[in-house]
Amino acid sequence: MIAARYLHLSTLTPIALSFALLVALFLFFAAADLLNDAVSRVLSAASLPRLLLVQTLIACEVLIPSALYFGIVDGLGRMYRSSELVVFYANGWSEVRTALTLAQVLIPAAILVAVLSIFVRPIAYELSYAIEAESAKRIEPESLVPGRFYPLADEEMTLSVGGVDGDLMLDVFVQTEGGDGSRVIRAREGRLLESGAEPGVGRVIELTDGYAYRLGAGVDHEYTYERLQLKLEAPSQASQVRNRRAQPTEALFGSDNPKEAAELQWRLSLPFTSLLMGLLAVPLARSAPRRSRFRQMLFAILAYAVAFNLAIIAKGWVESGLVGVFPGIWWFHGLLLLTLVLLMRWPALR
Repeated sequence: MIAARYLHLSTLTPIALSFALLVALFLFFAAADLLNDAVSRVLSAASLPRLLLVQTLIACEVLIPSALYFGIVDGLGRMYRSSELVVFYANGWSEVRTALTLAQVLIPAAILVAVLSIFVRPIAYELSYAIEAESAKRIEPESLVPGRFYPLADEEMTLSVGGVDGDLMLDVFVQTEGGDGSRVIRAREGRLLESGAEPGVGRVIELTDGYAYRLGAGVDHEYTYERLQLKLEAPSQASQVRNRRAQPTEALFGSDNPKEAAELQWRLSLPFTSLLMGLLAVPLARSAPRRSRFRQMLFAILAYAVAFNLAIIAKGWVESGLVGVFPGIWWFHGLLLLTLVLLMRWPALR
């Protein structure tokens, strides 16, 4: 009992420090990105704190498993280097028992990750899209940065300009996506106009003197125009909720859409990823007494990078339809489990 408490204390502190460091790094890079958008007036300054909080909540479903992994590697590695675990094992303790003891910390953390990924994630994404949509309505020509691409209309339209002269946009580029394919539009100049009282329309992009390509069904069409109007739909909660990331988890069950199936499996698998990565950190923490911690941590970082990229690849394969709903992304967790068993059974592999 005393040994179990000591193991918990030896790993909880580095886990907490790892989580604090990862959150601080995420906040730094996310805040820098959002501030860049605020300077470009893509986002309003008032929306930054809310958007940063929402994005941090979304990121926690990955930051928590990462903190567990690195915290356990660091905590157990210190105990190896100081020969404390050598004494443990000499008195009948085993690596499997170490893993089972740390599971008492990992299981509650996995439950927390499950709550974040299954329930908090869709709500956070819905709030994020609502904040971004509200800010997008404030885009004015004079705030546009030449050469930068601006997503509009729930990311179904992309706008870029070569220059701005007051309220006039110069050398305008627009790409639209729809059920009939995509359209690429160029114009000598353009303006952003209010839609008036027309229901369901937020604003209108009026383009002058240009040409357009319609791409779809293997046939490309080109046409020129003197004046063209593109209507931007007013942002709505309904359109935001339809996005798979903002869909409630229960709404994704039974979907035939590969991207929605991948989203569902990603949410359900994150708690298992958290548990397995935490357990995998136990054999990866092995270290000879007085060996440098940097060598061990470098190996742990490389193993983490491989695992993280495999998880992204597994999700991408399901989204693209290369892998069916079964095995889906679950082969990745099978691979983690197999690696864990091999490392536990044959320590020489590590």
